[in-house]
Amino acid sequence: MRPPVAMDQETQDATTPPAAPAAPADVTVATDPAQQAFASRHAAVAALAILGGGIITYALMGRPATPPRSEAGTPTPAVAEPARRPTATAVKVRPWSAARRELWIGERRKGVAFDVDANEPVSAWMKLVRPILVVRCTGGTLDAFVMTDTAAAIEPRSEAHTVRLRFDGQSPVSERWPDSEEHDALFAPDGAAFAARLATAEVFEFGFTPHNAAPVVARFSVAGLTALLEPAKKHCGMK
Repeated sequence: MRPPVAMDQETQDATTPPAAPAAPADVTVATDPAQQAFASRHAAVAALAILGGGIITYALMGRPATPPRSEAGTPTPAVAEPARRPTATAVKVRPWSAARRELWIGERRKGVAFDVDANEPVSAWMKLVRPILVVRCTGGTLDAFVMTDTAAAIEPRSEAHTVRLRFDGQSPVSERWPDSEEHDALFAPDGAAFAARLATAEVFEFGFTPHNAAPVVARFSVAGLTALLEPAKKHCGMK
């Protein structure tokens, strides 16, 4: 058996593969060029994705609200609702009546009394009132007054109150009428003369100023008074 032949140093170096040298601690190991190119492309794609997402988010935040769409898919324009006109309230004409006769003449058996309500209520202090125009005949005397259901404004140096009368659209005239003891009615100074003017009119307007309130005008439909007073004309002293 032959002893192992000792190889010389040159032969041993030729046959033994050299060991890979250890990389120094402060030296970066070189990367494969293909892998480096793939990593660069991956980083670029990620950056583009982030940038694109930010642009889309900004666009969505700044986009105005989408108007409602109709069934056909087209935006429905906002149409302003036309202004509605207030409905006109019909004026209820109230004819002359004798139903409240006893209220105006009391316990007197002989006498007549007719009244008519104002077509609309008027404003008084803290309430609405509907004045009543009254023509009555008792004891051979004809009276006419407006039941205002509110006190009239106090005027200096006078117990009477200024009223404004208008017949059938003619020019208004001013008179001074005294009030009742209860301060809820205003009396015509000459009842017979005033009733004669009412008998030939169709519309009568009575203006006065309630206490602590603005001036108002009460309108009455007075047609037909002549026929009512005809039976009592002689008894009431009417011509």
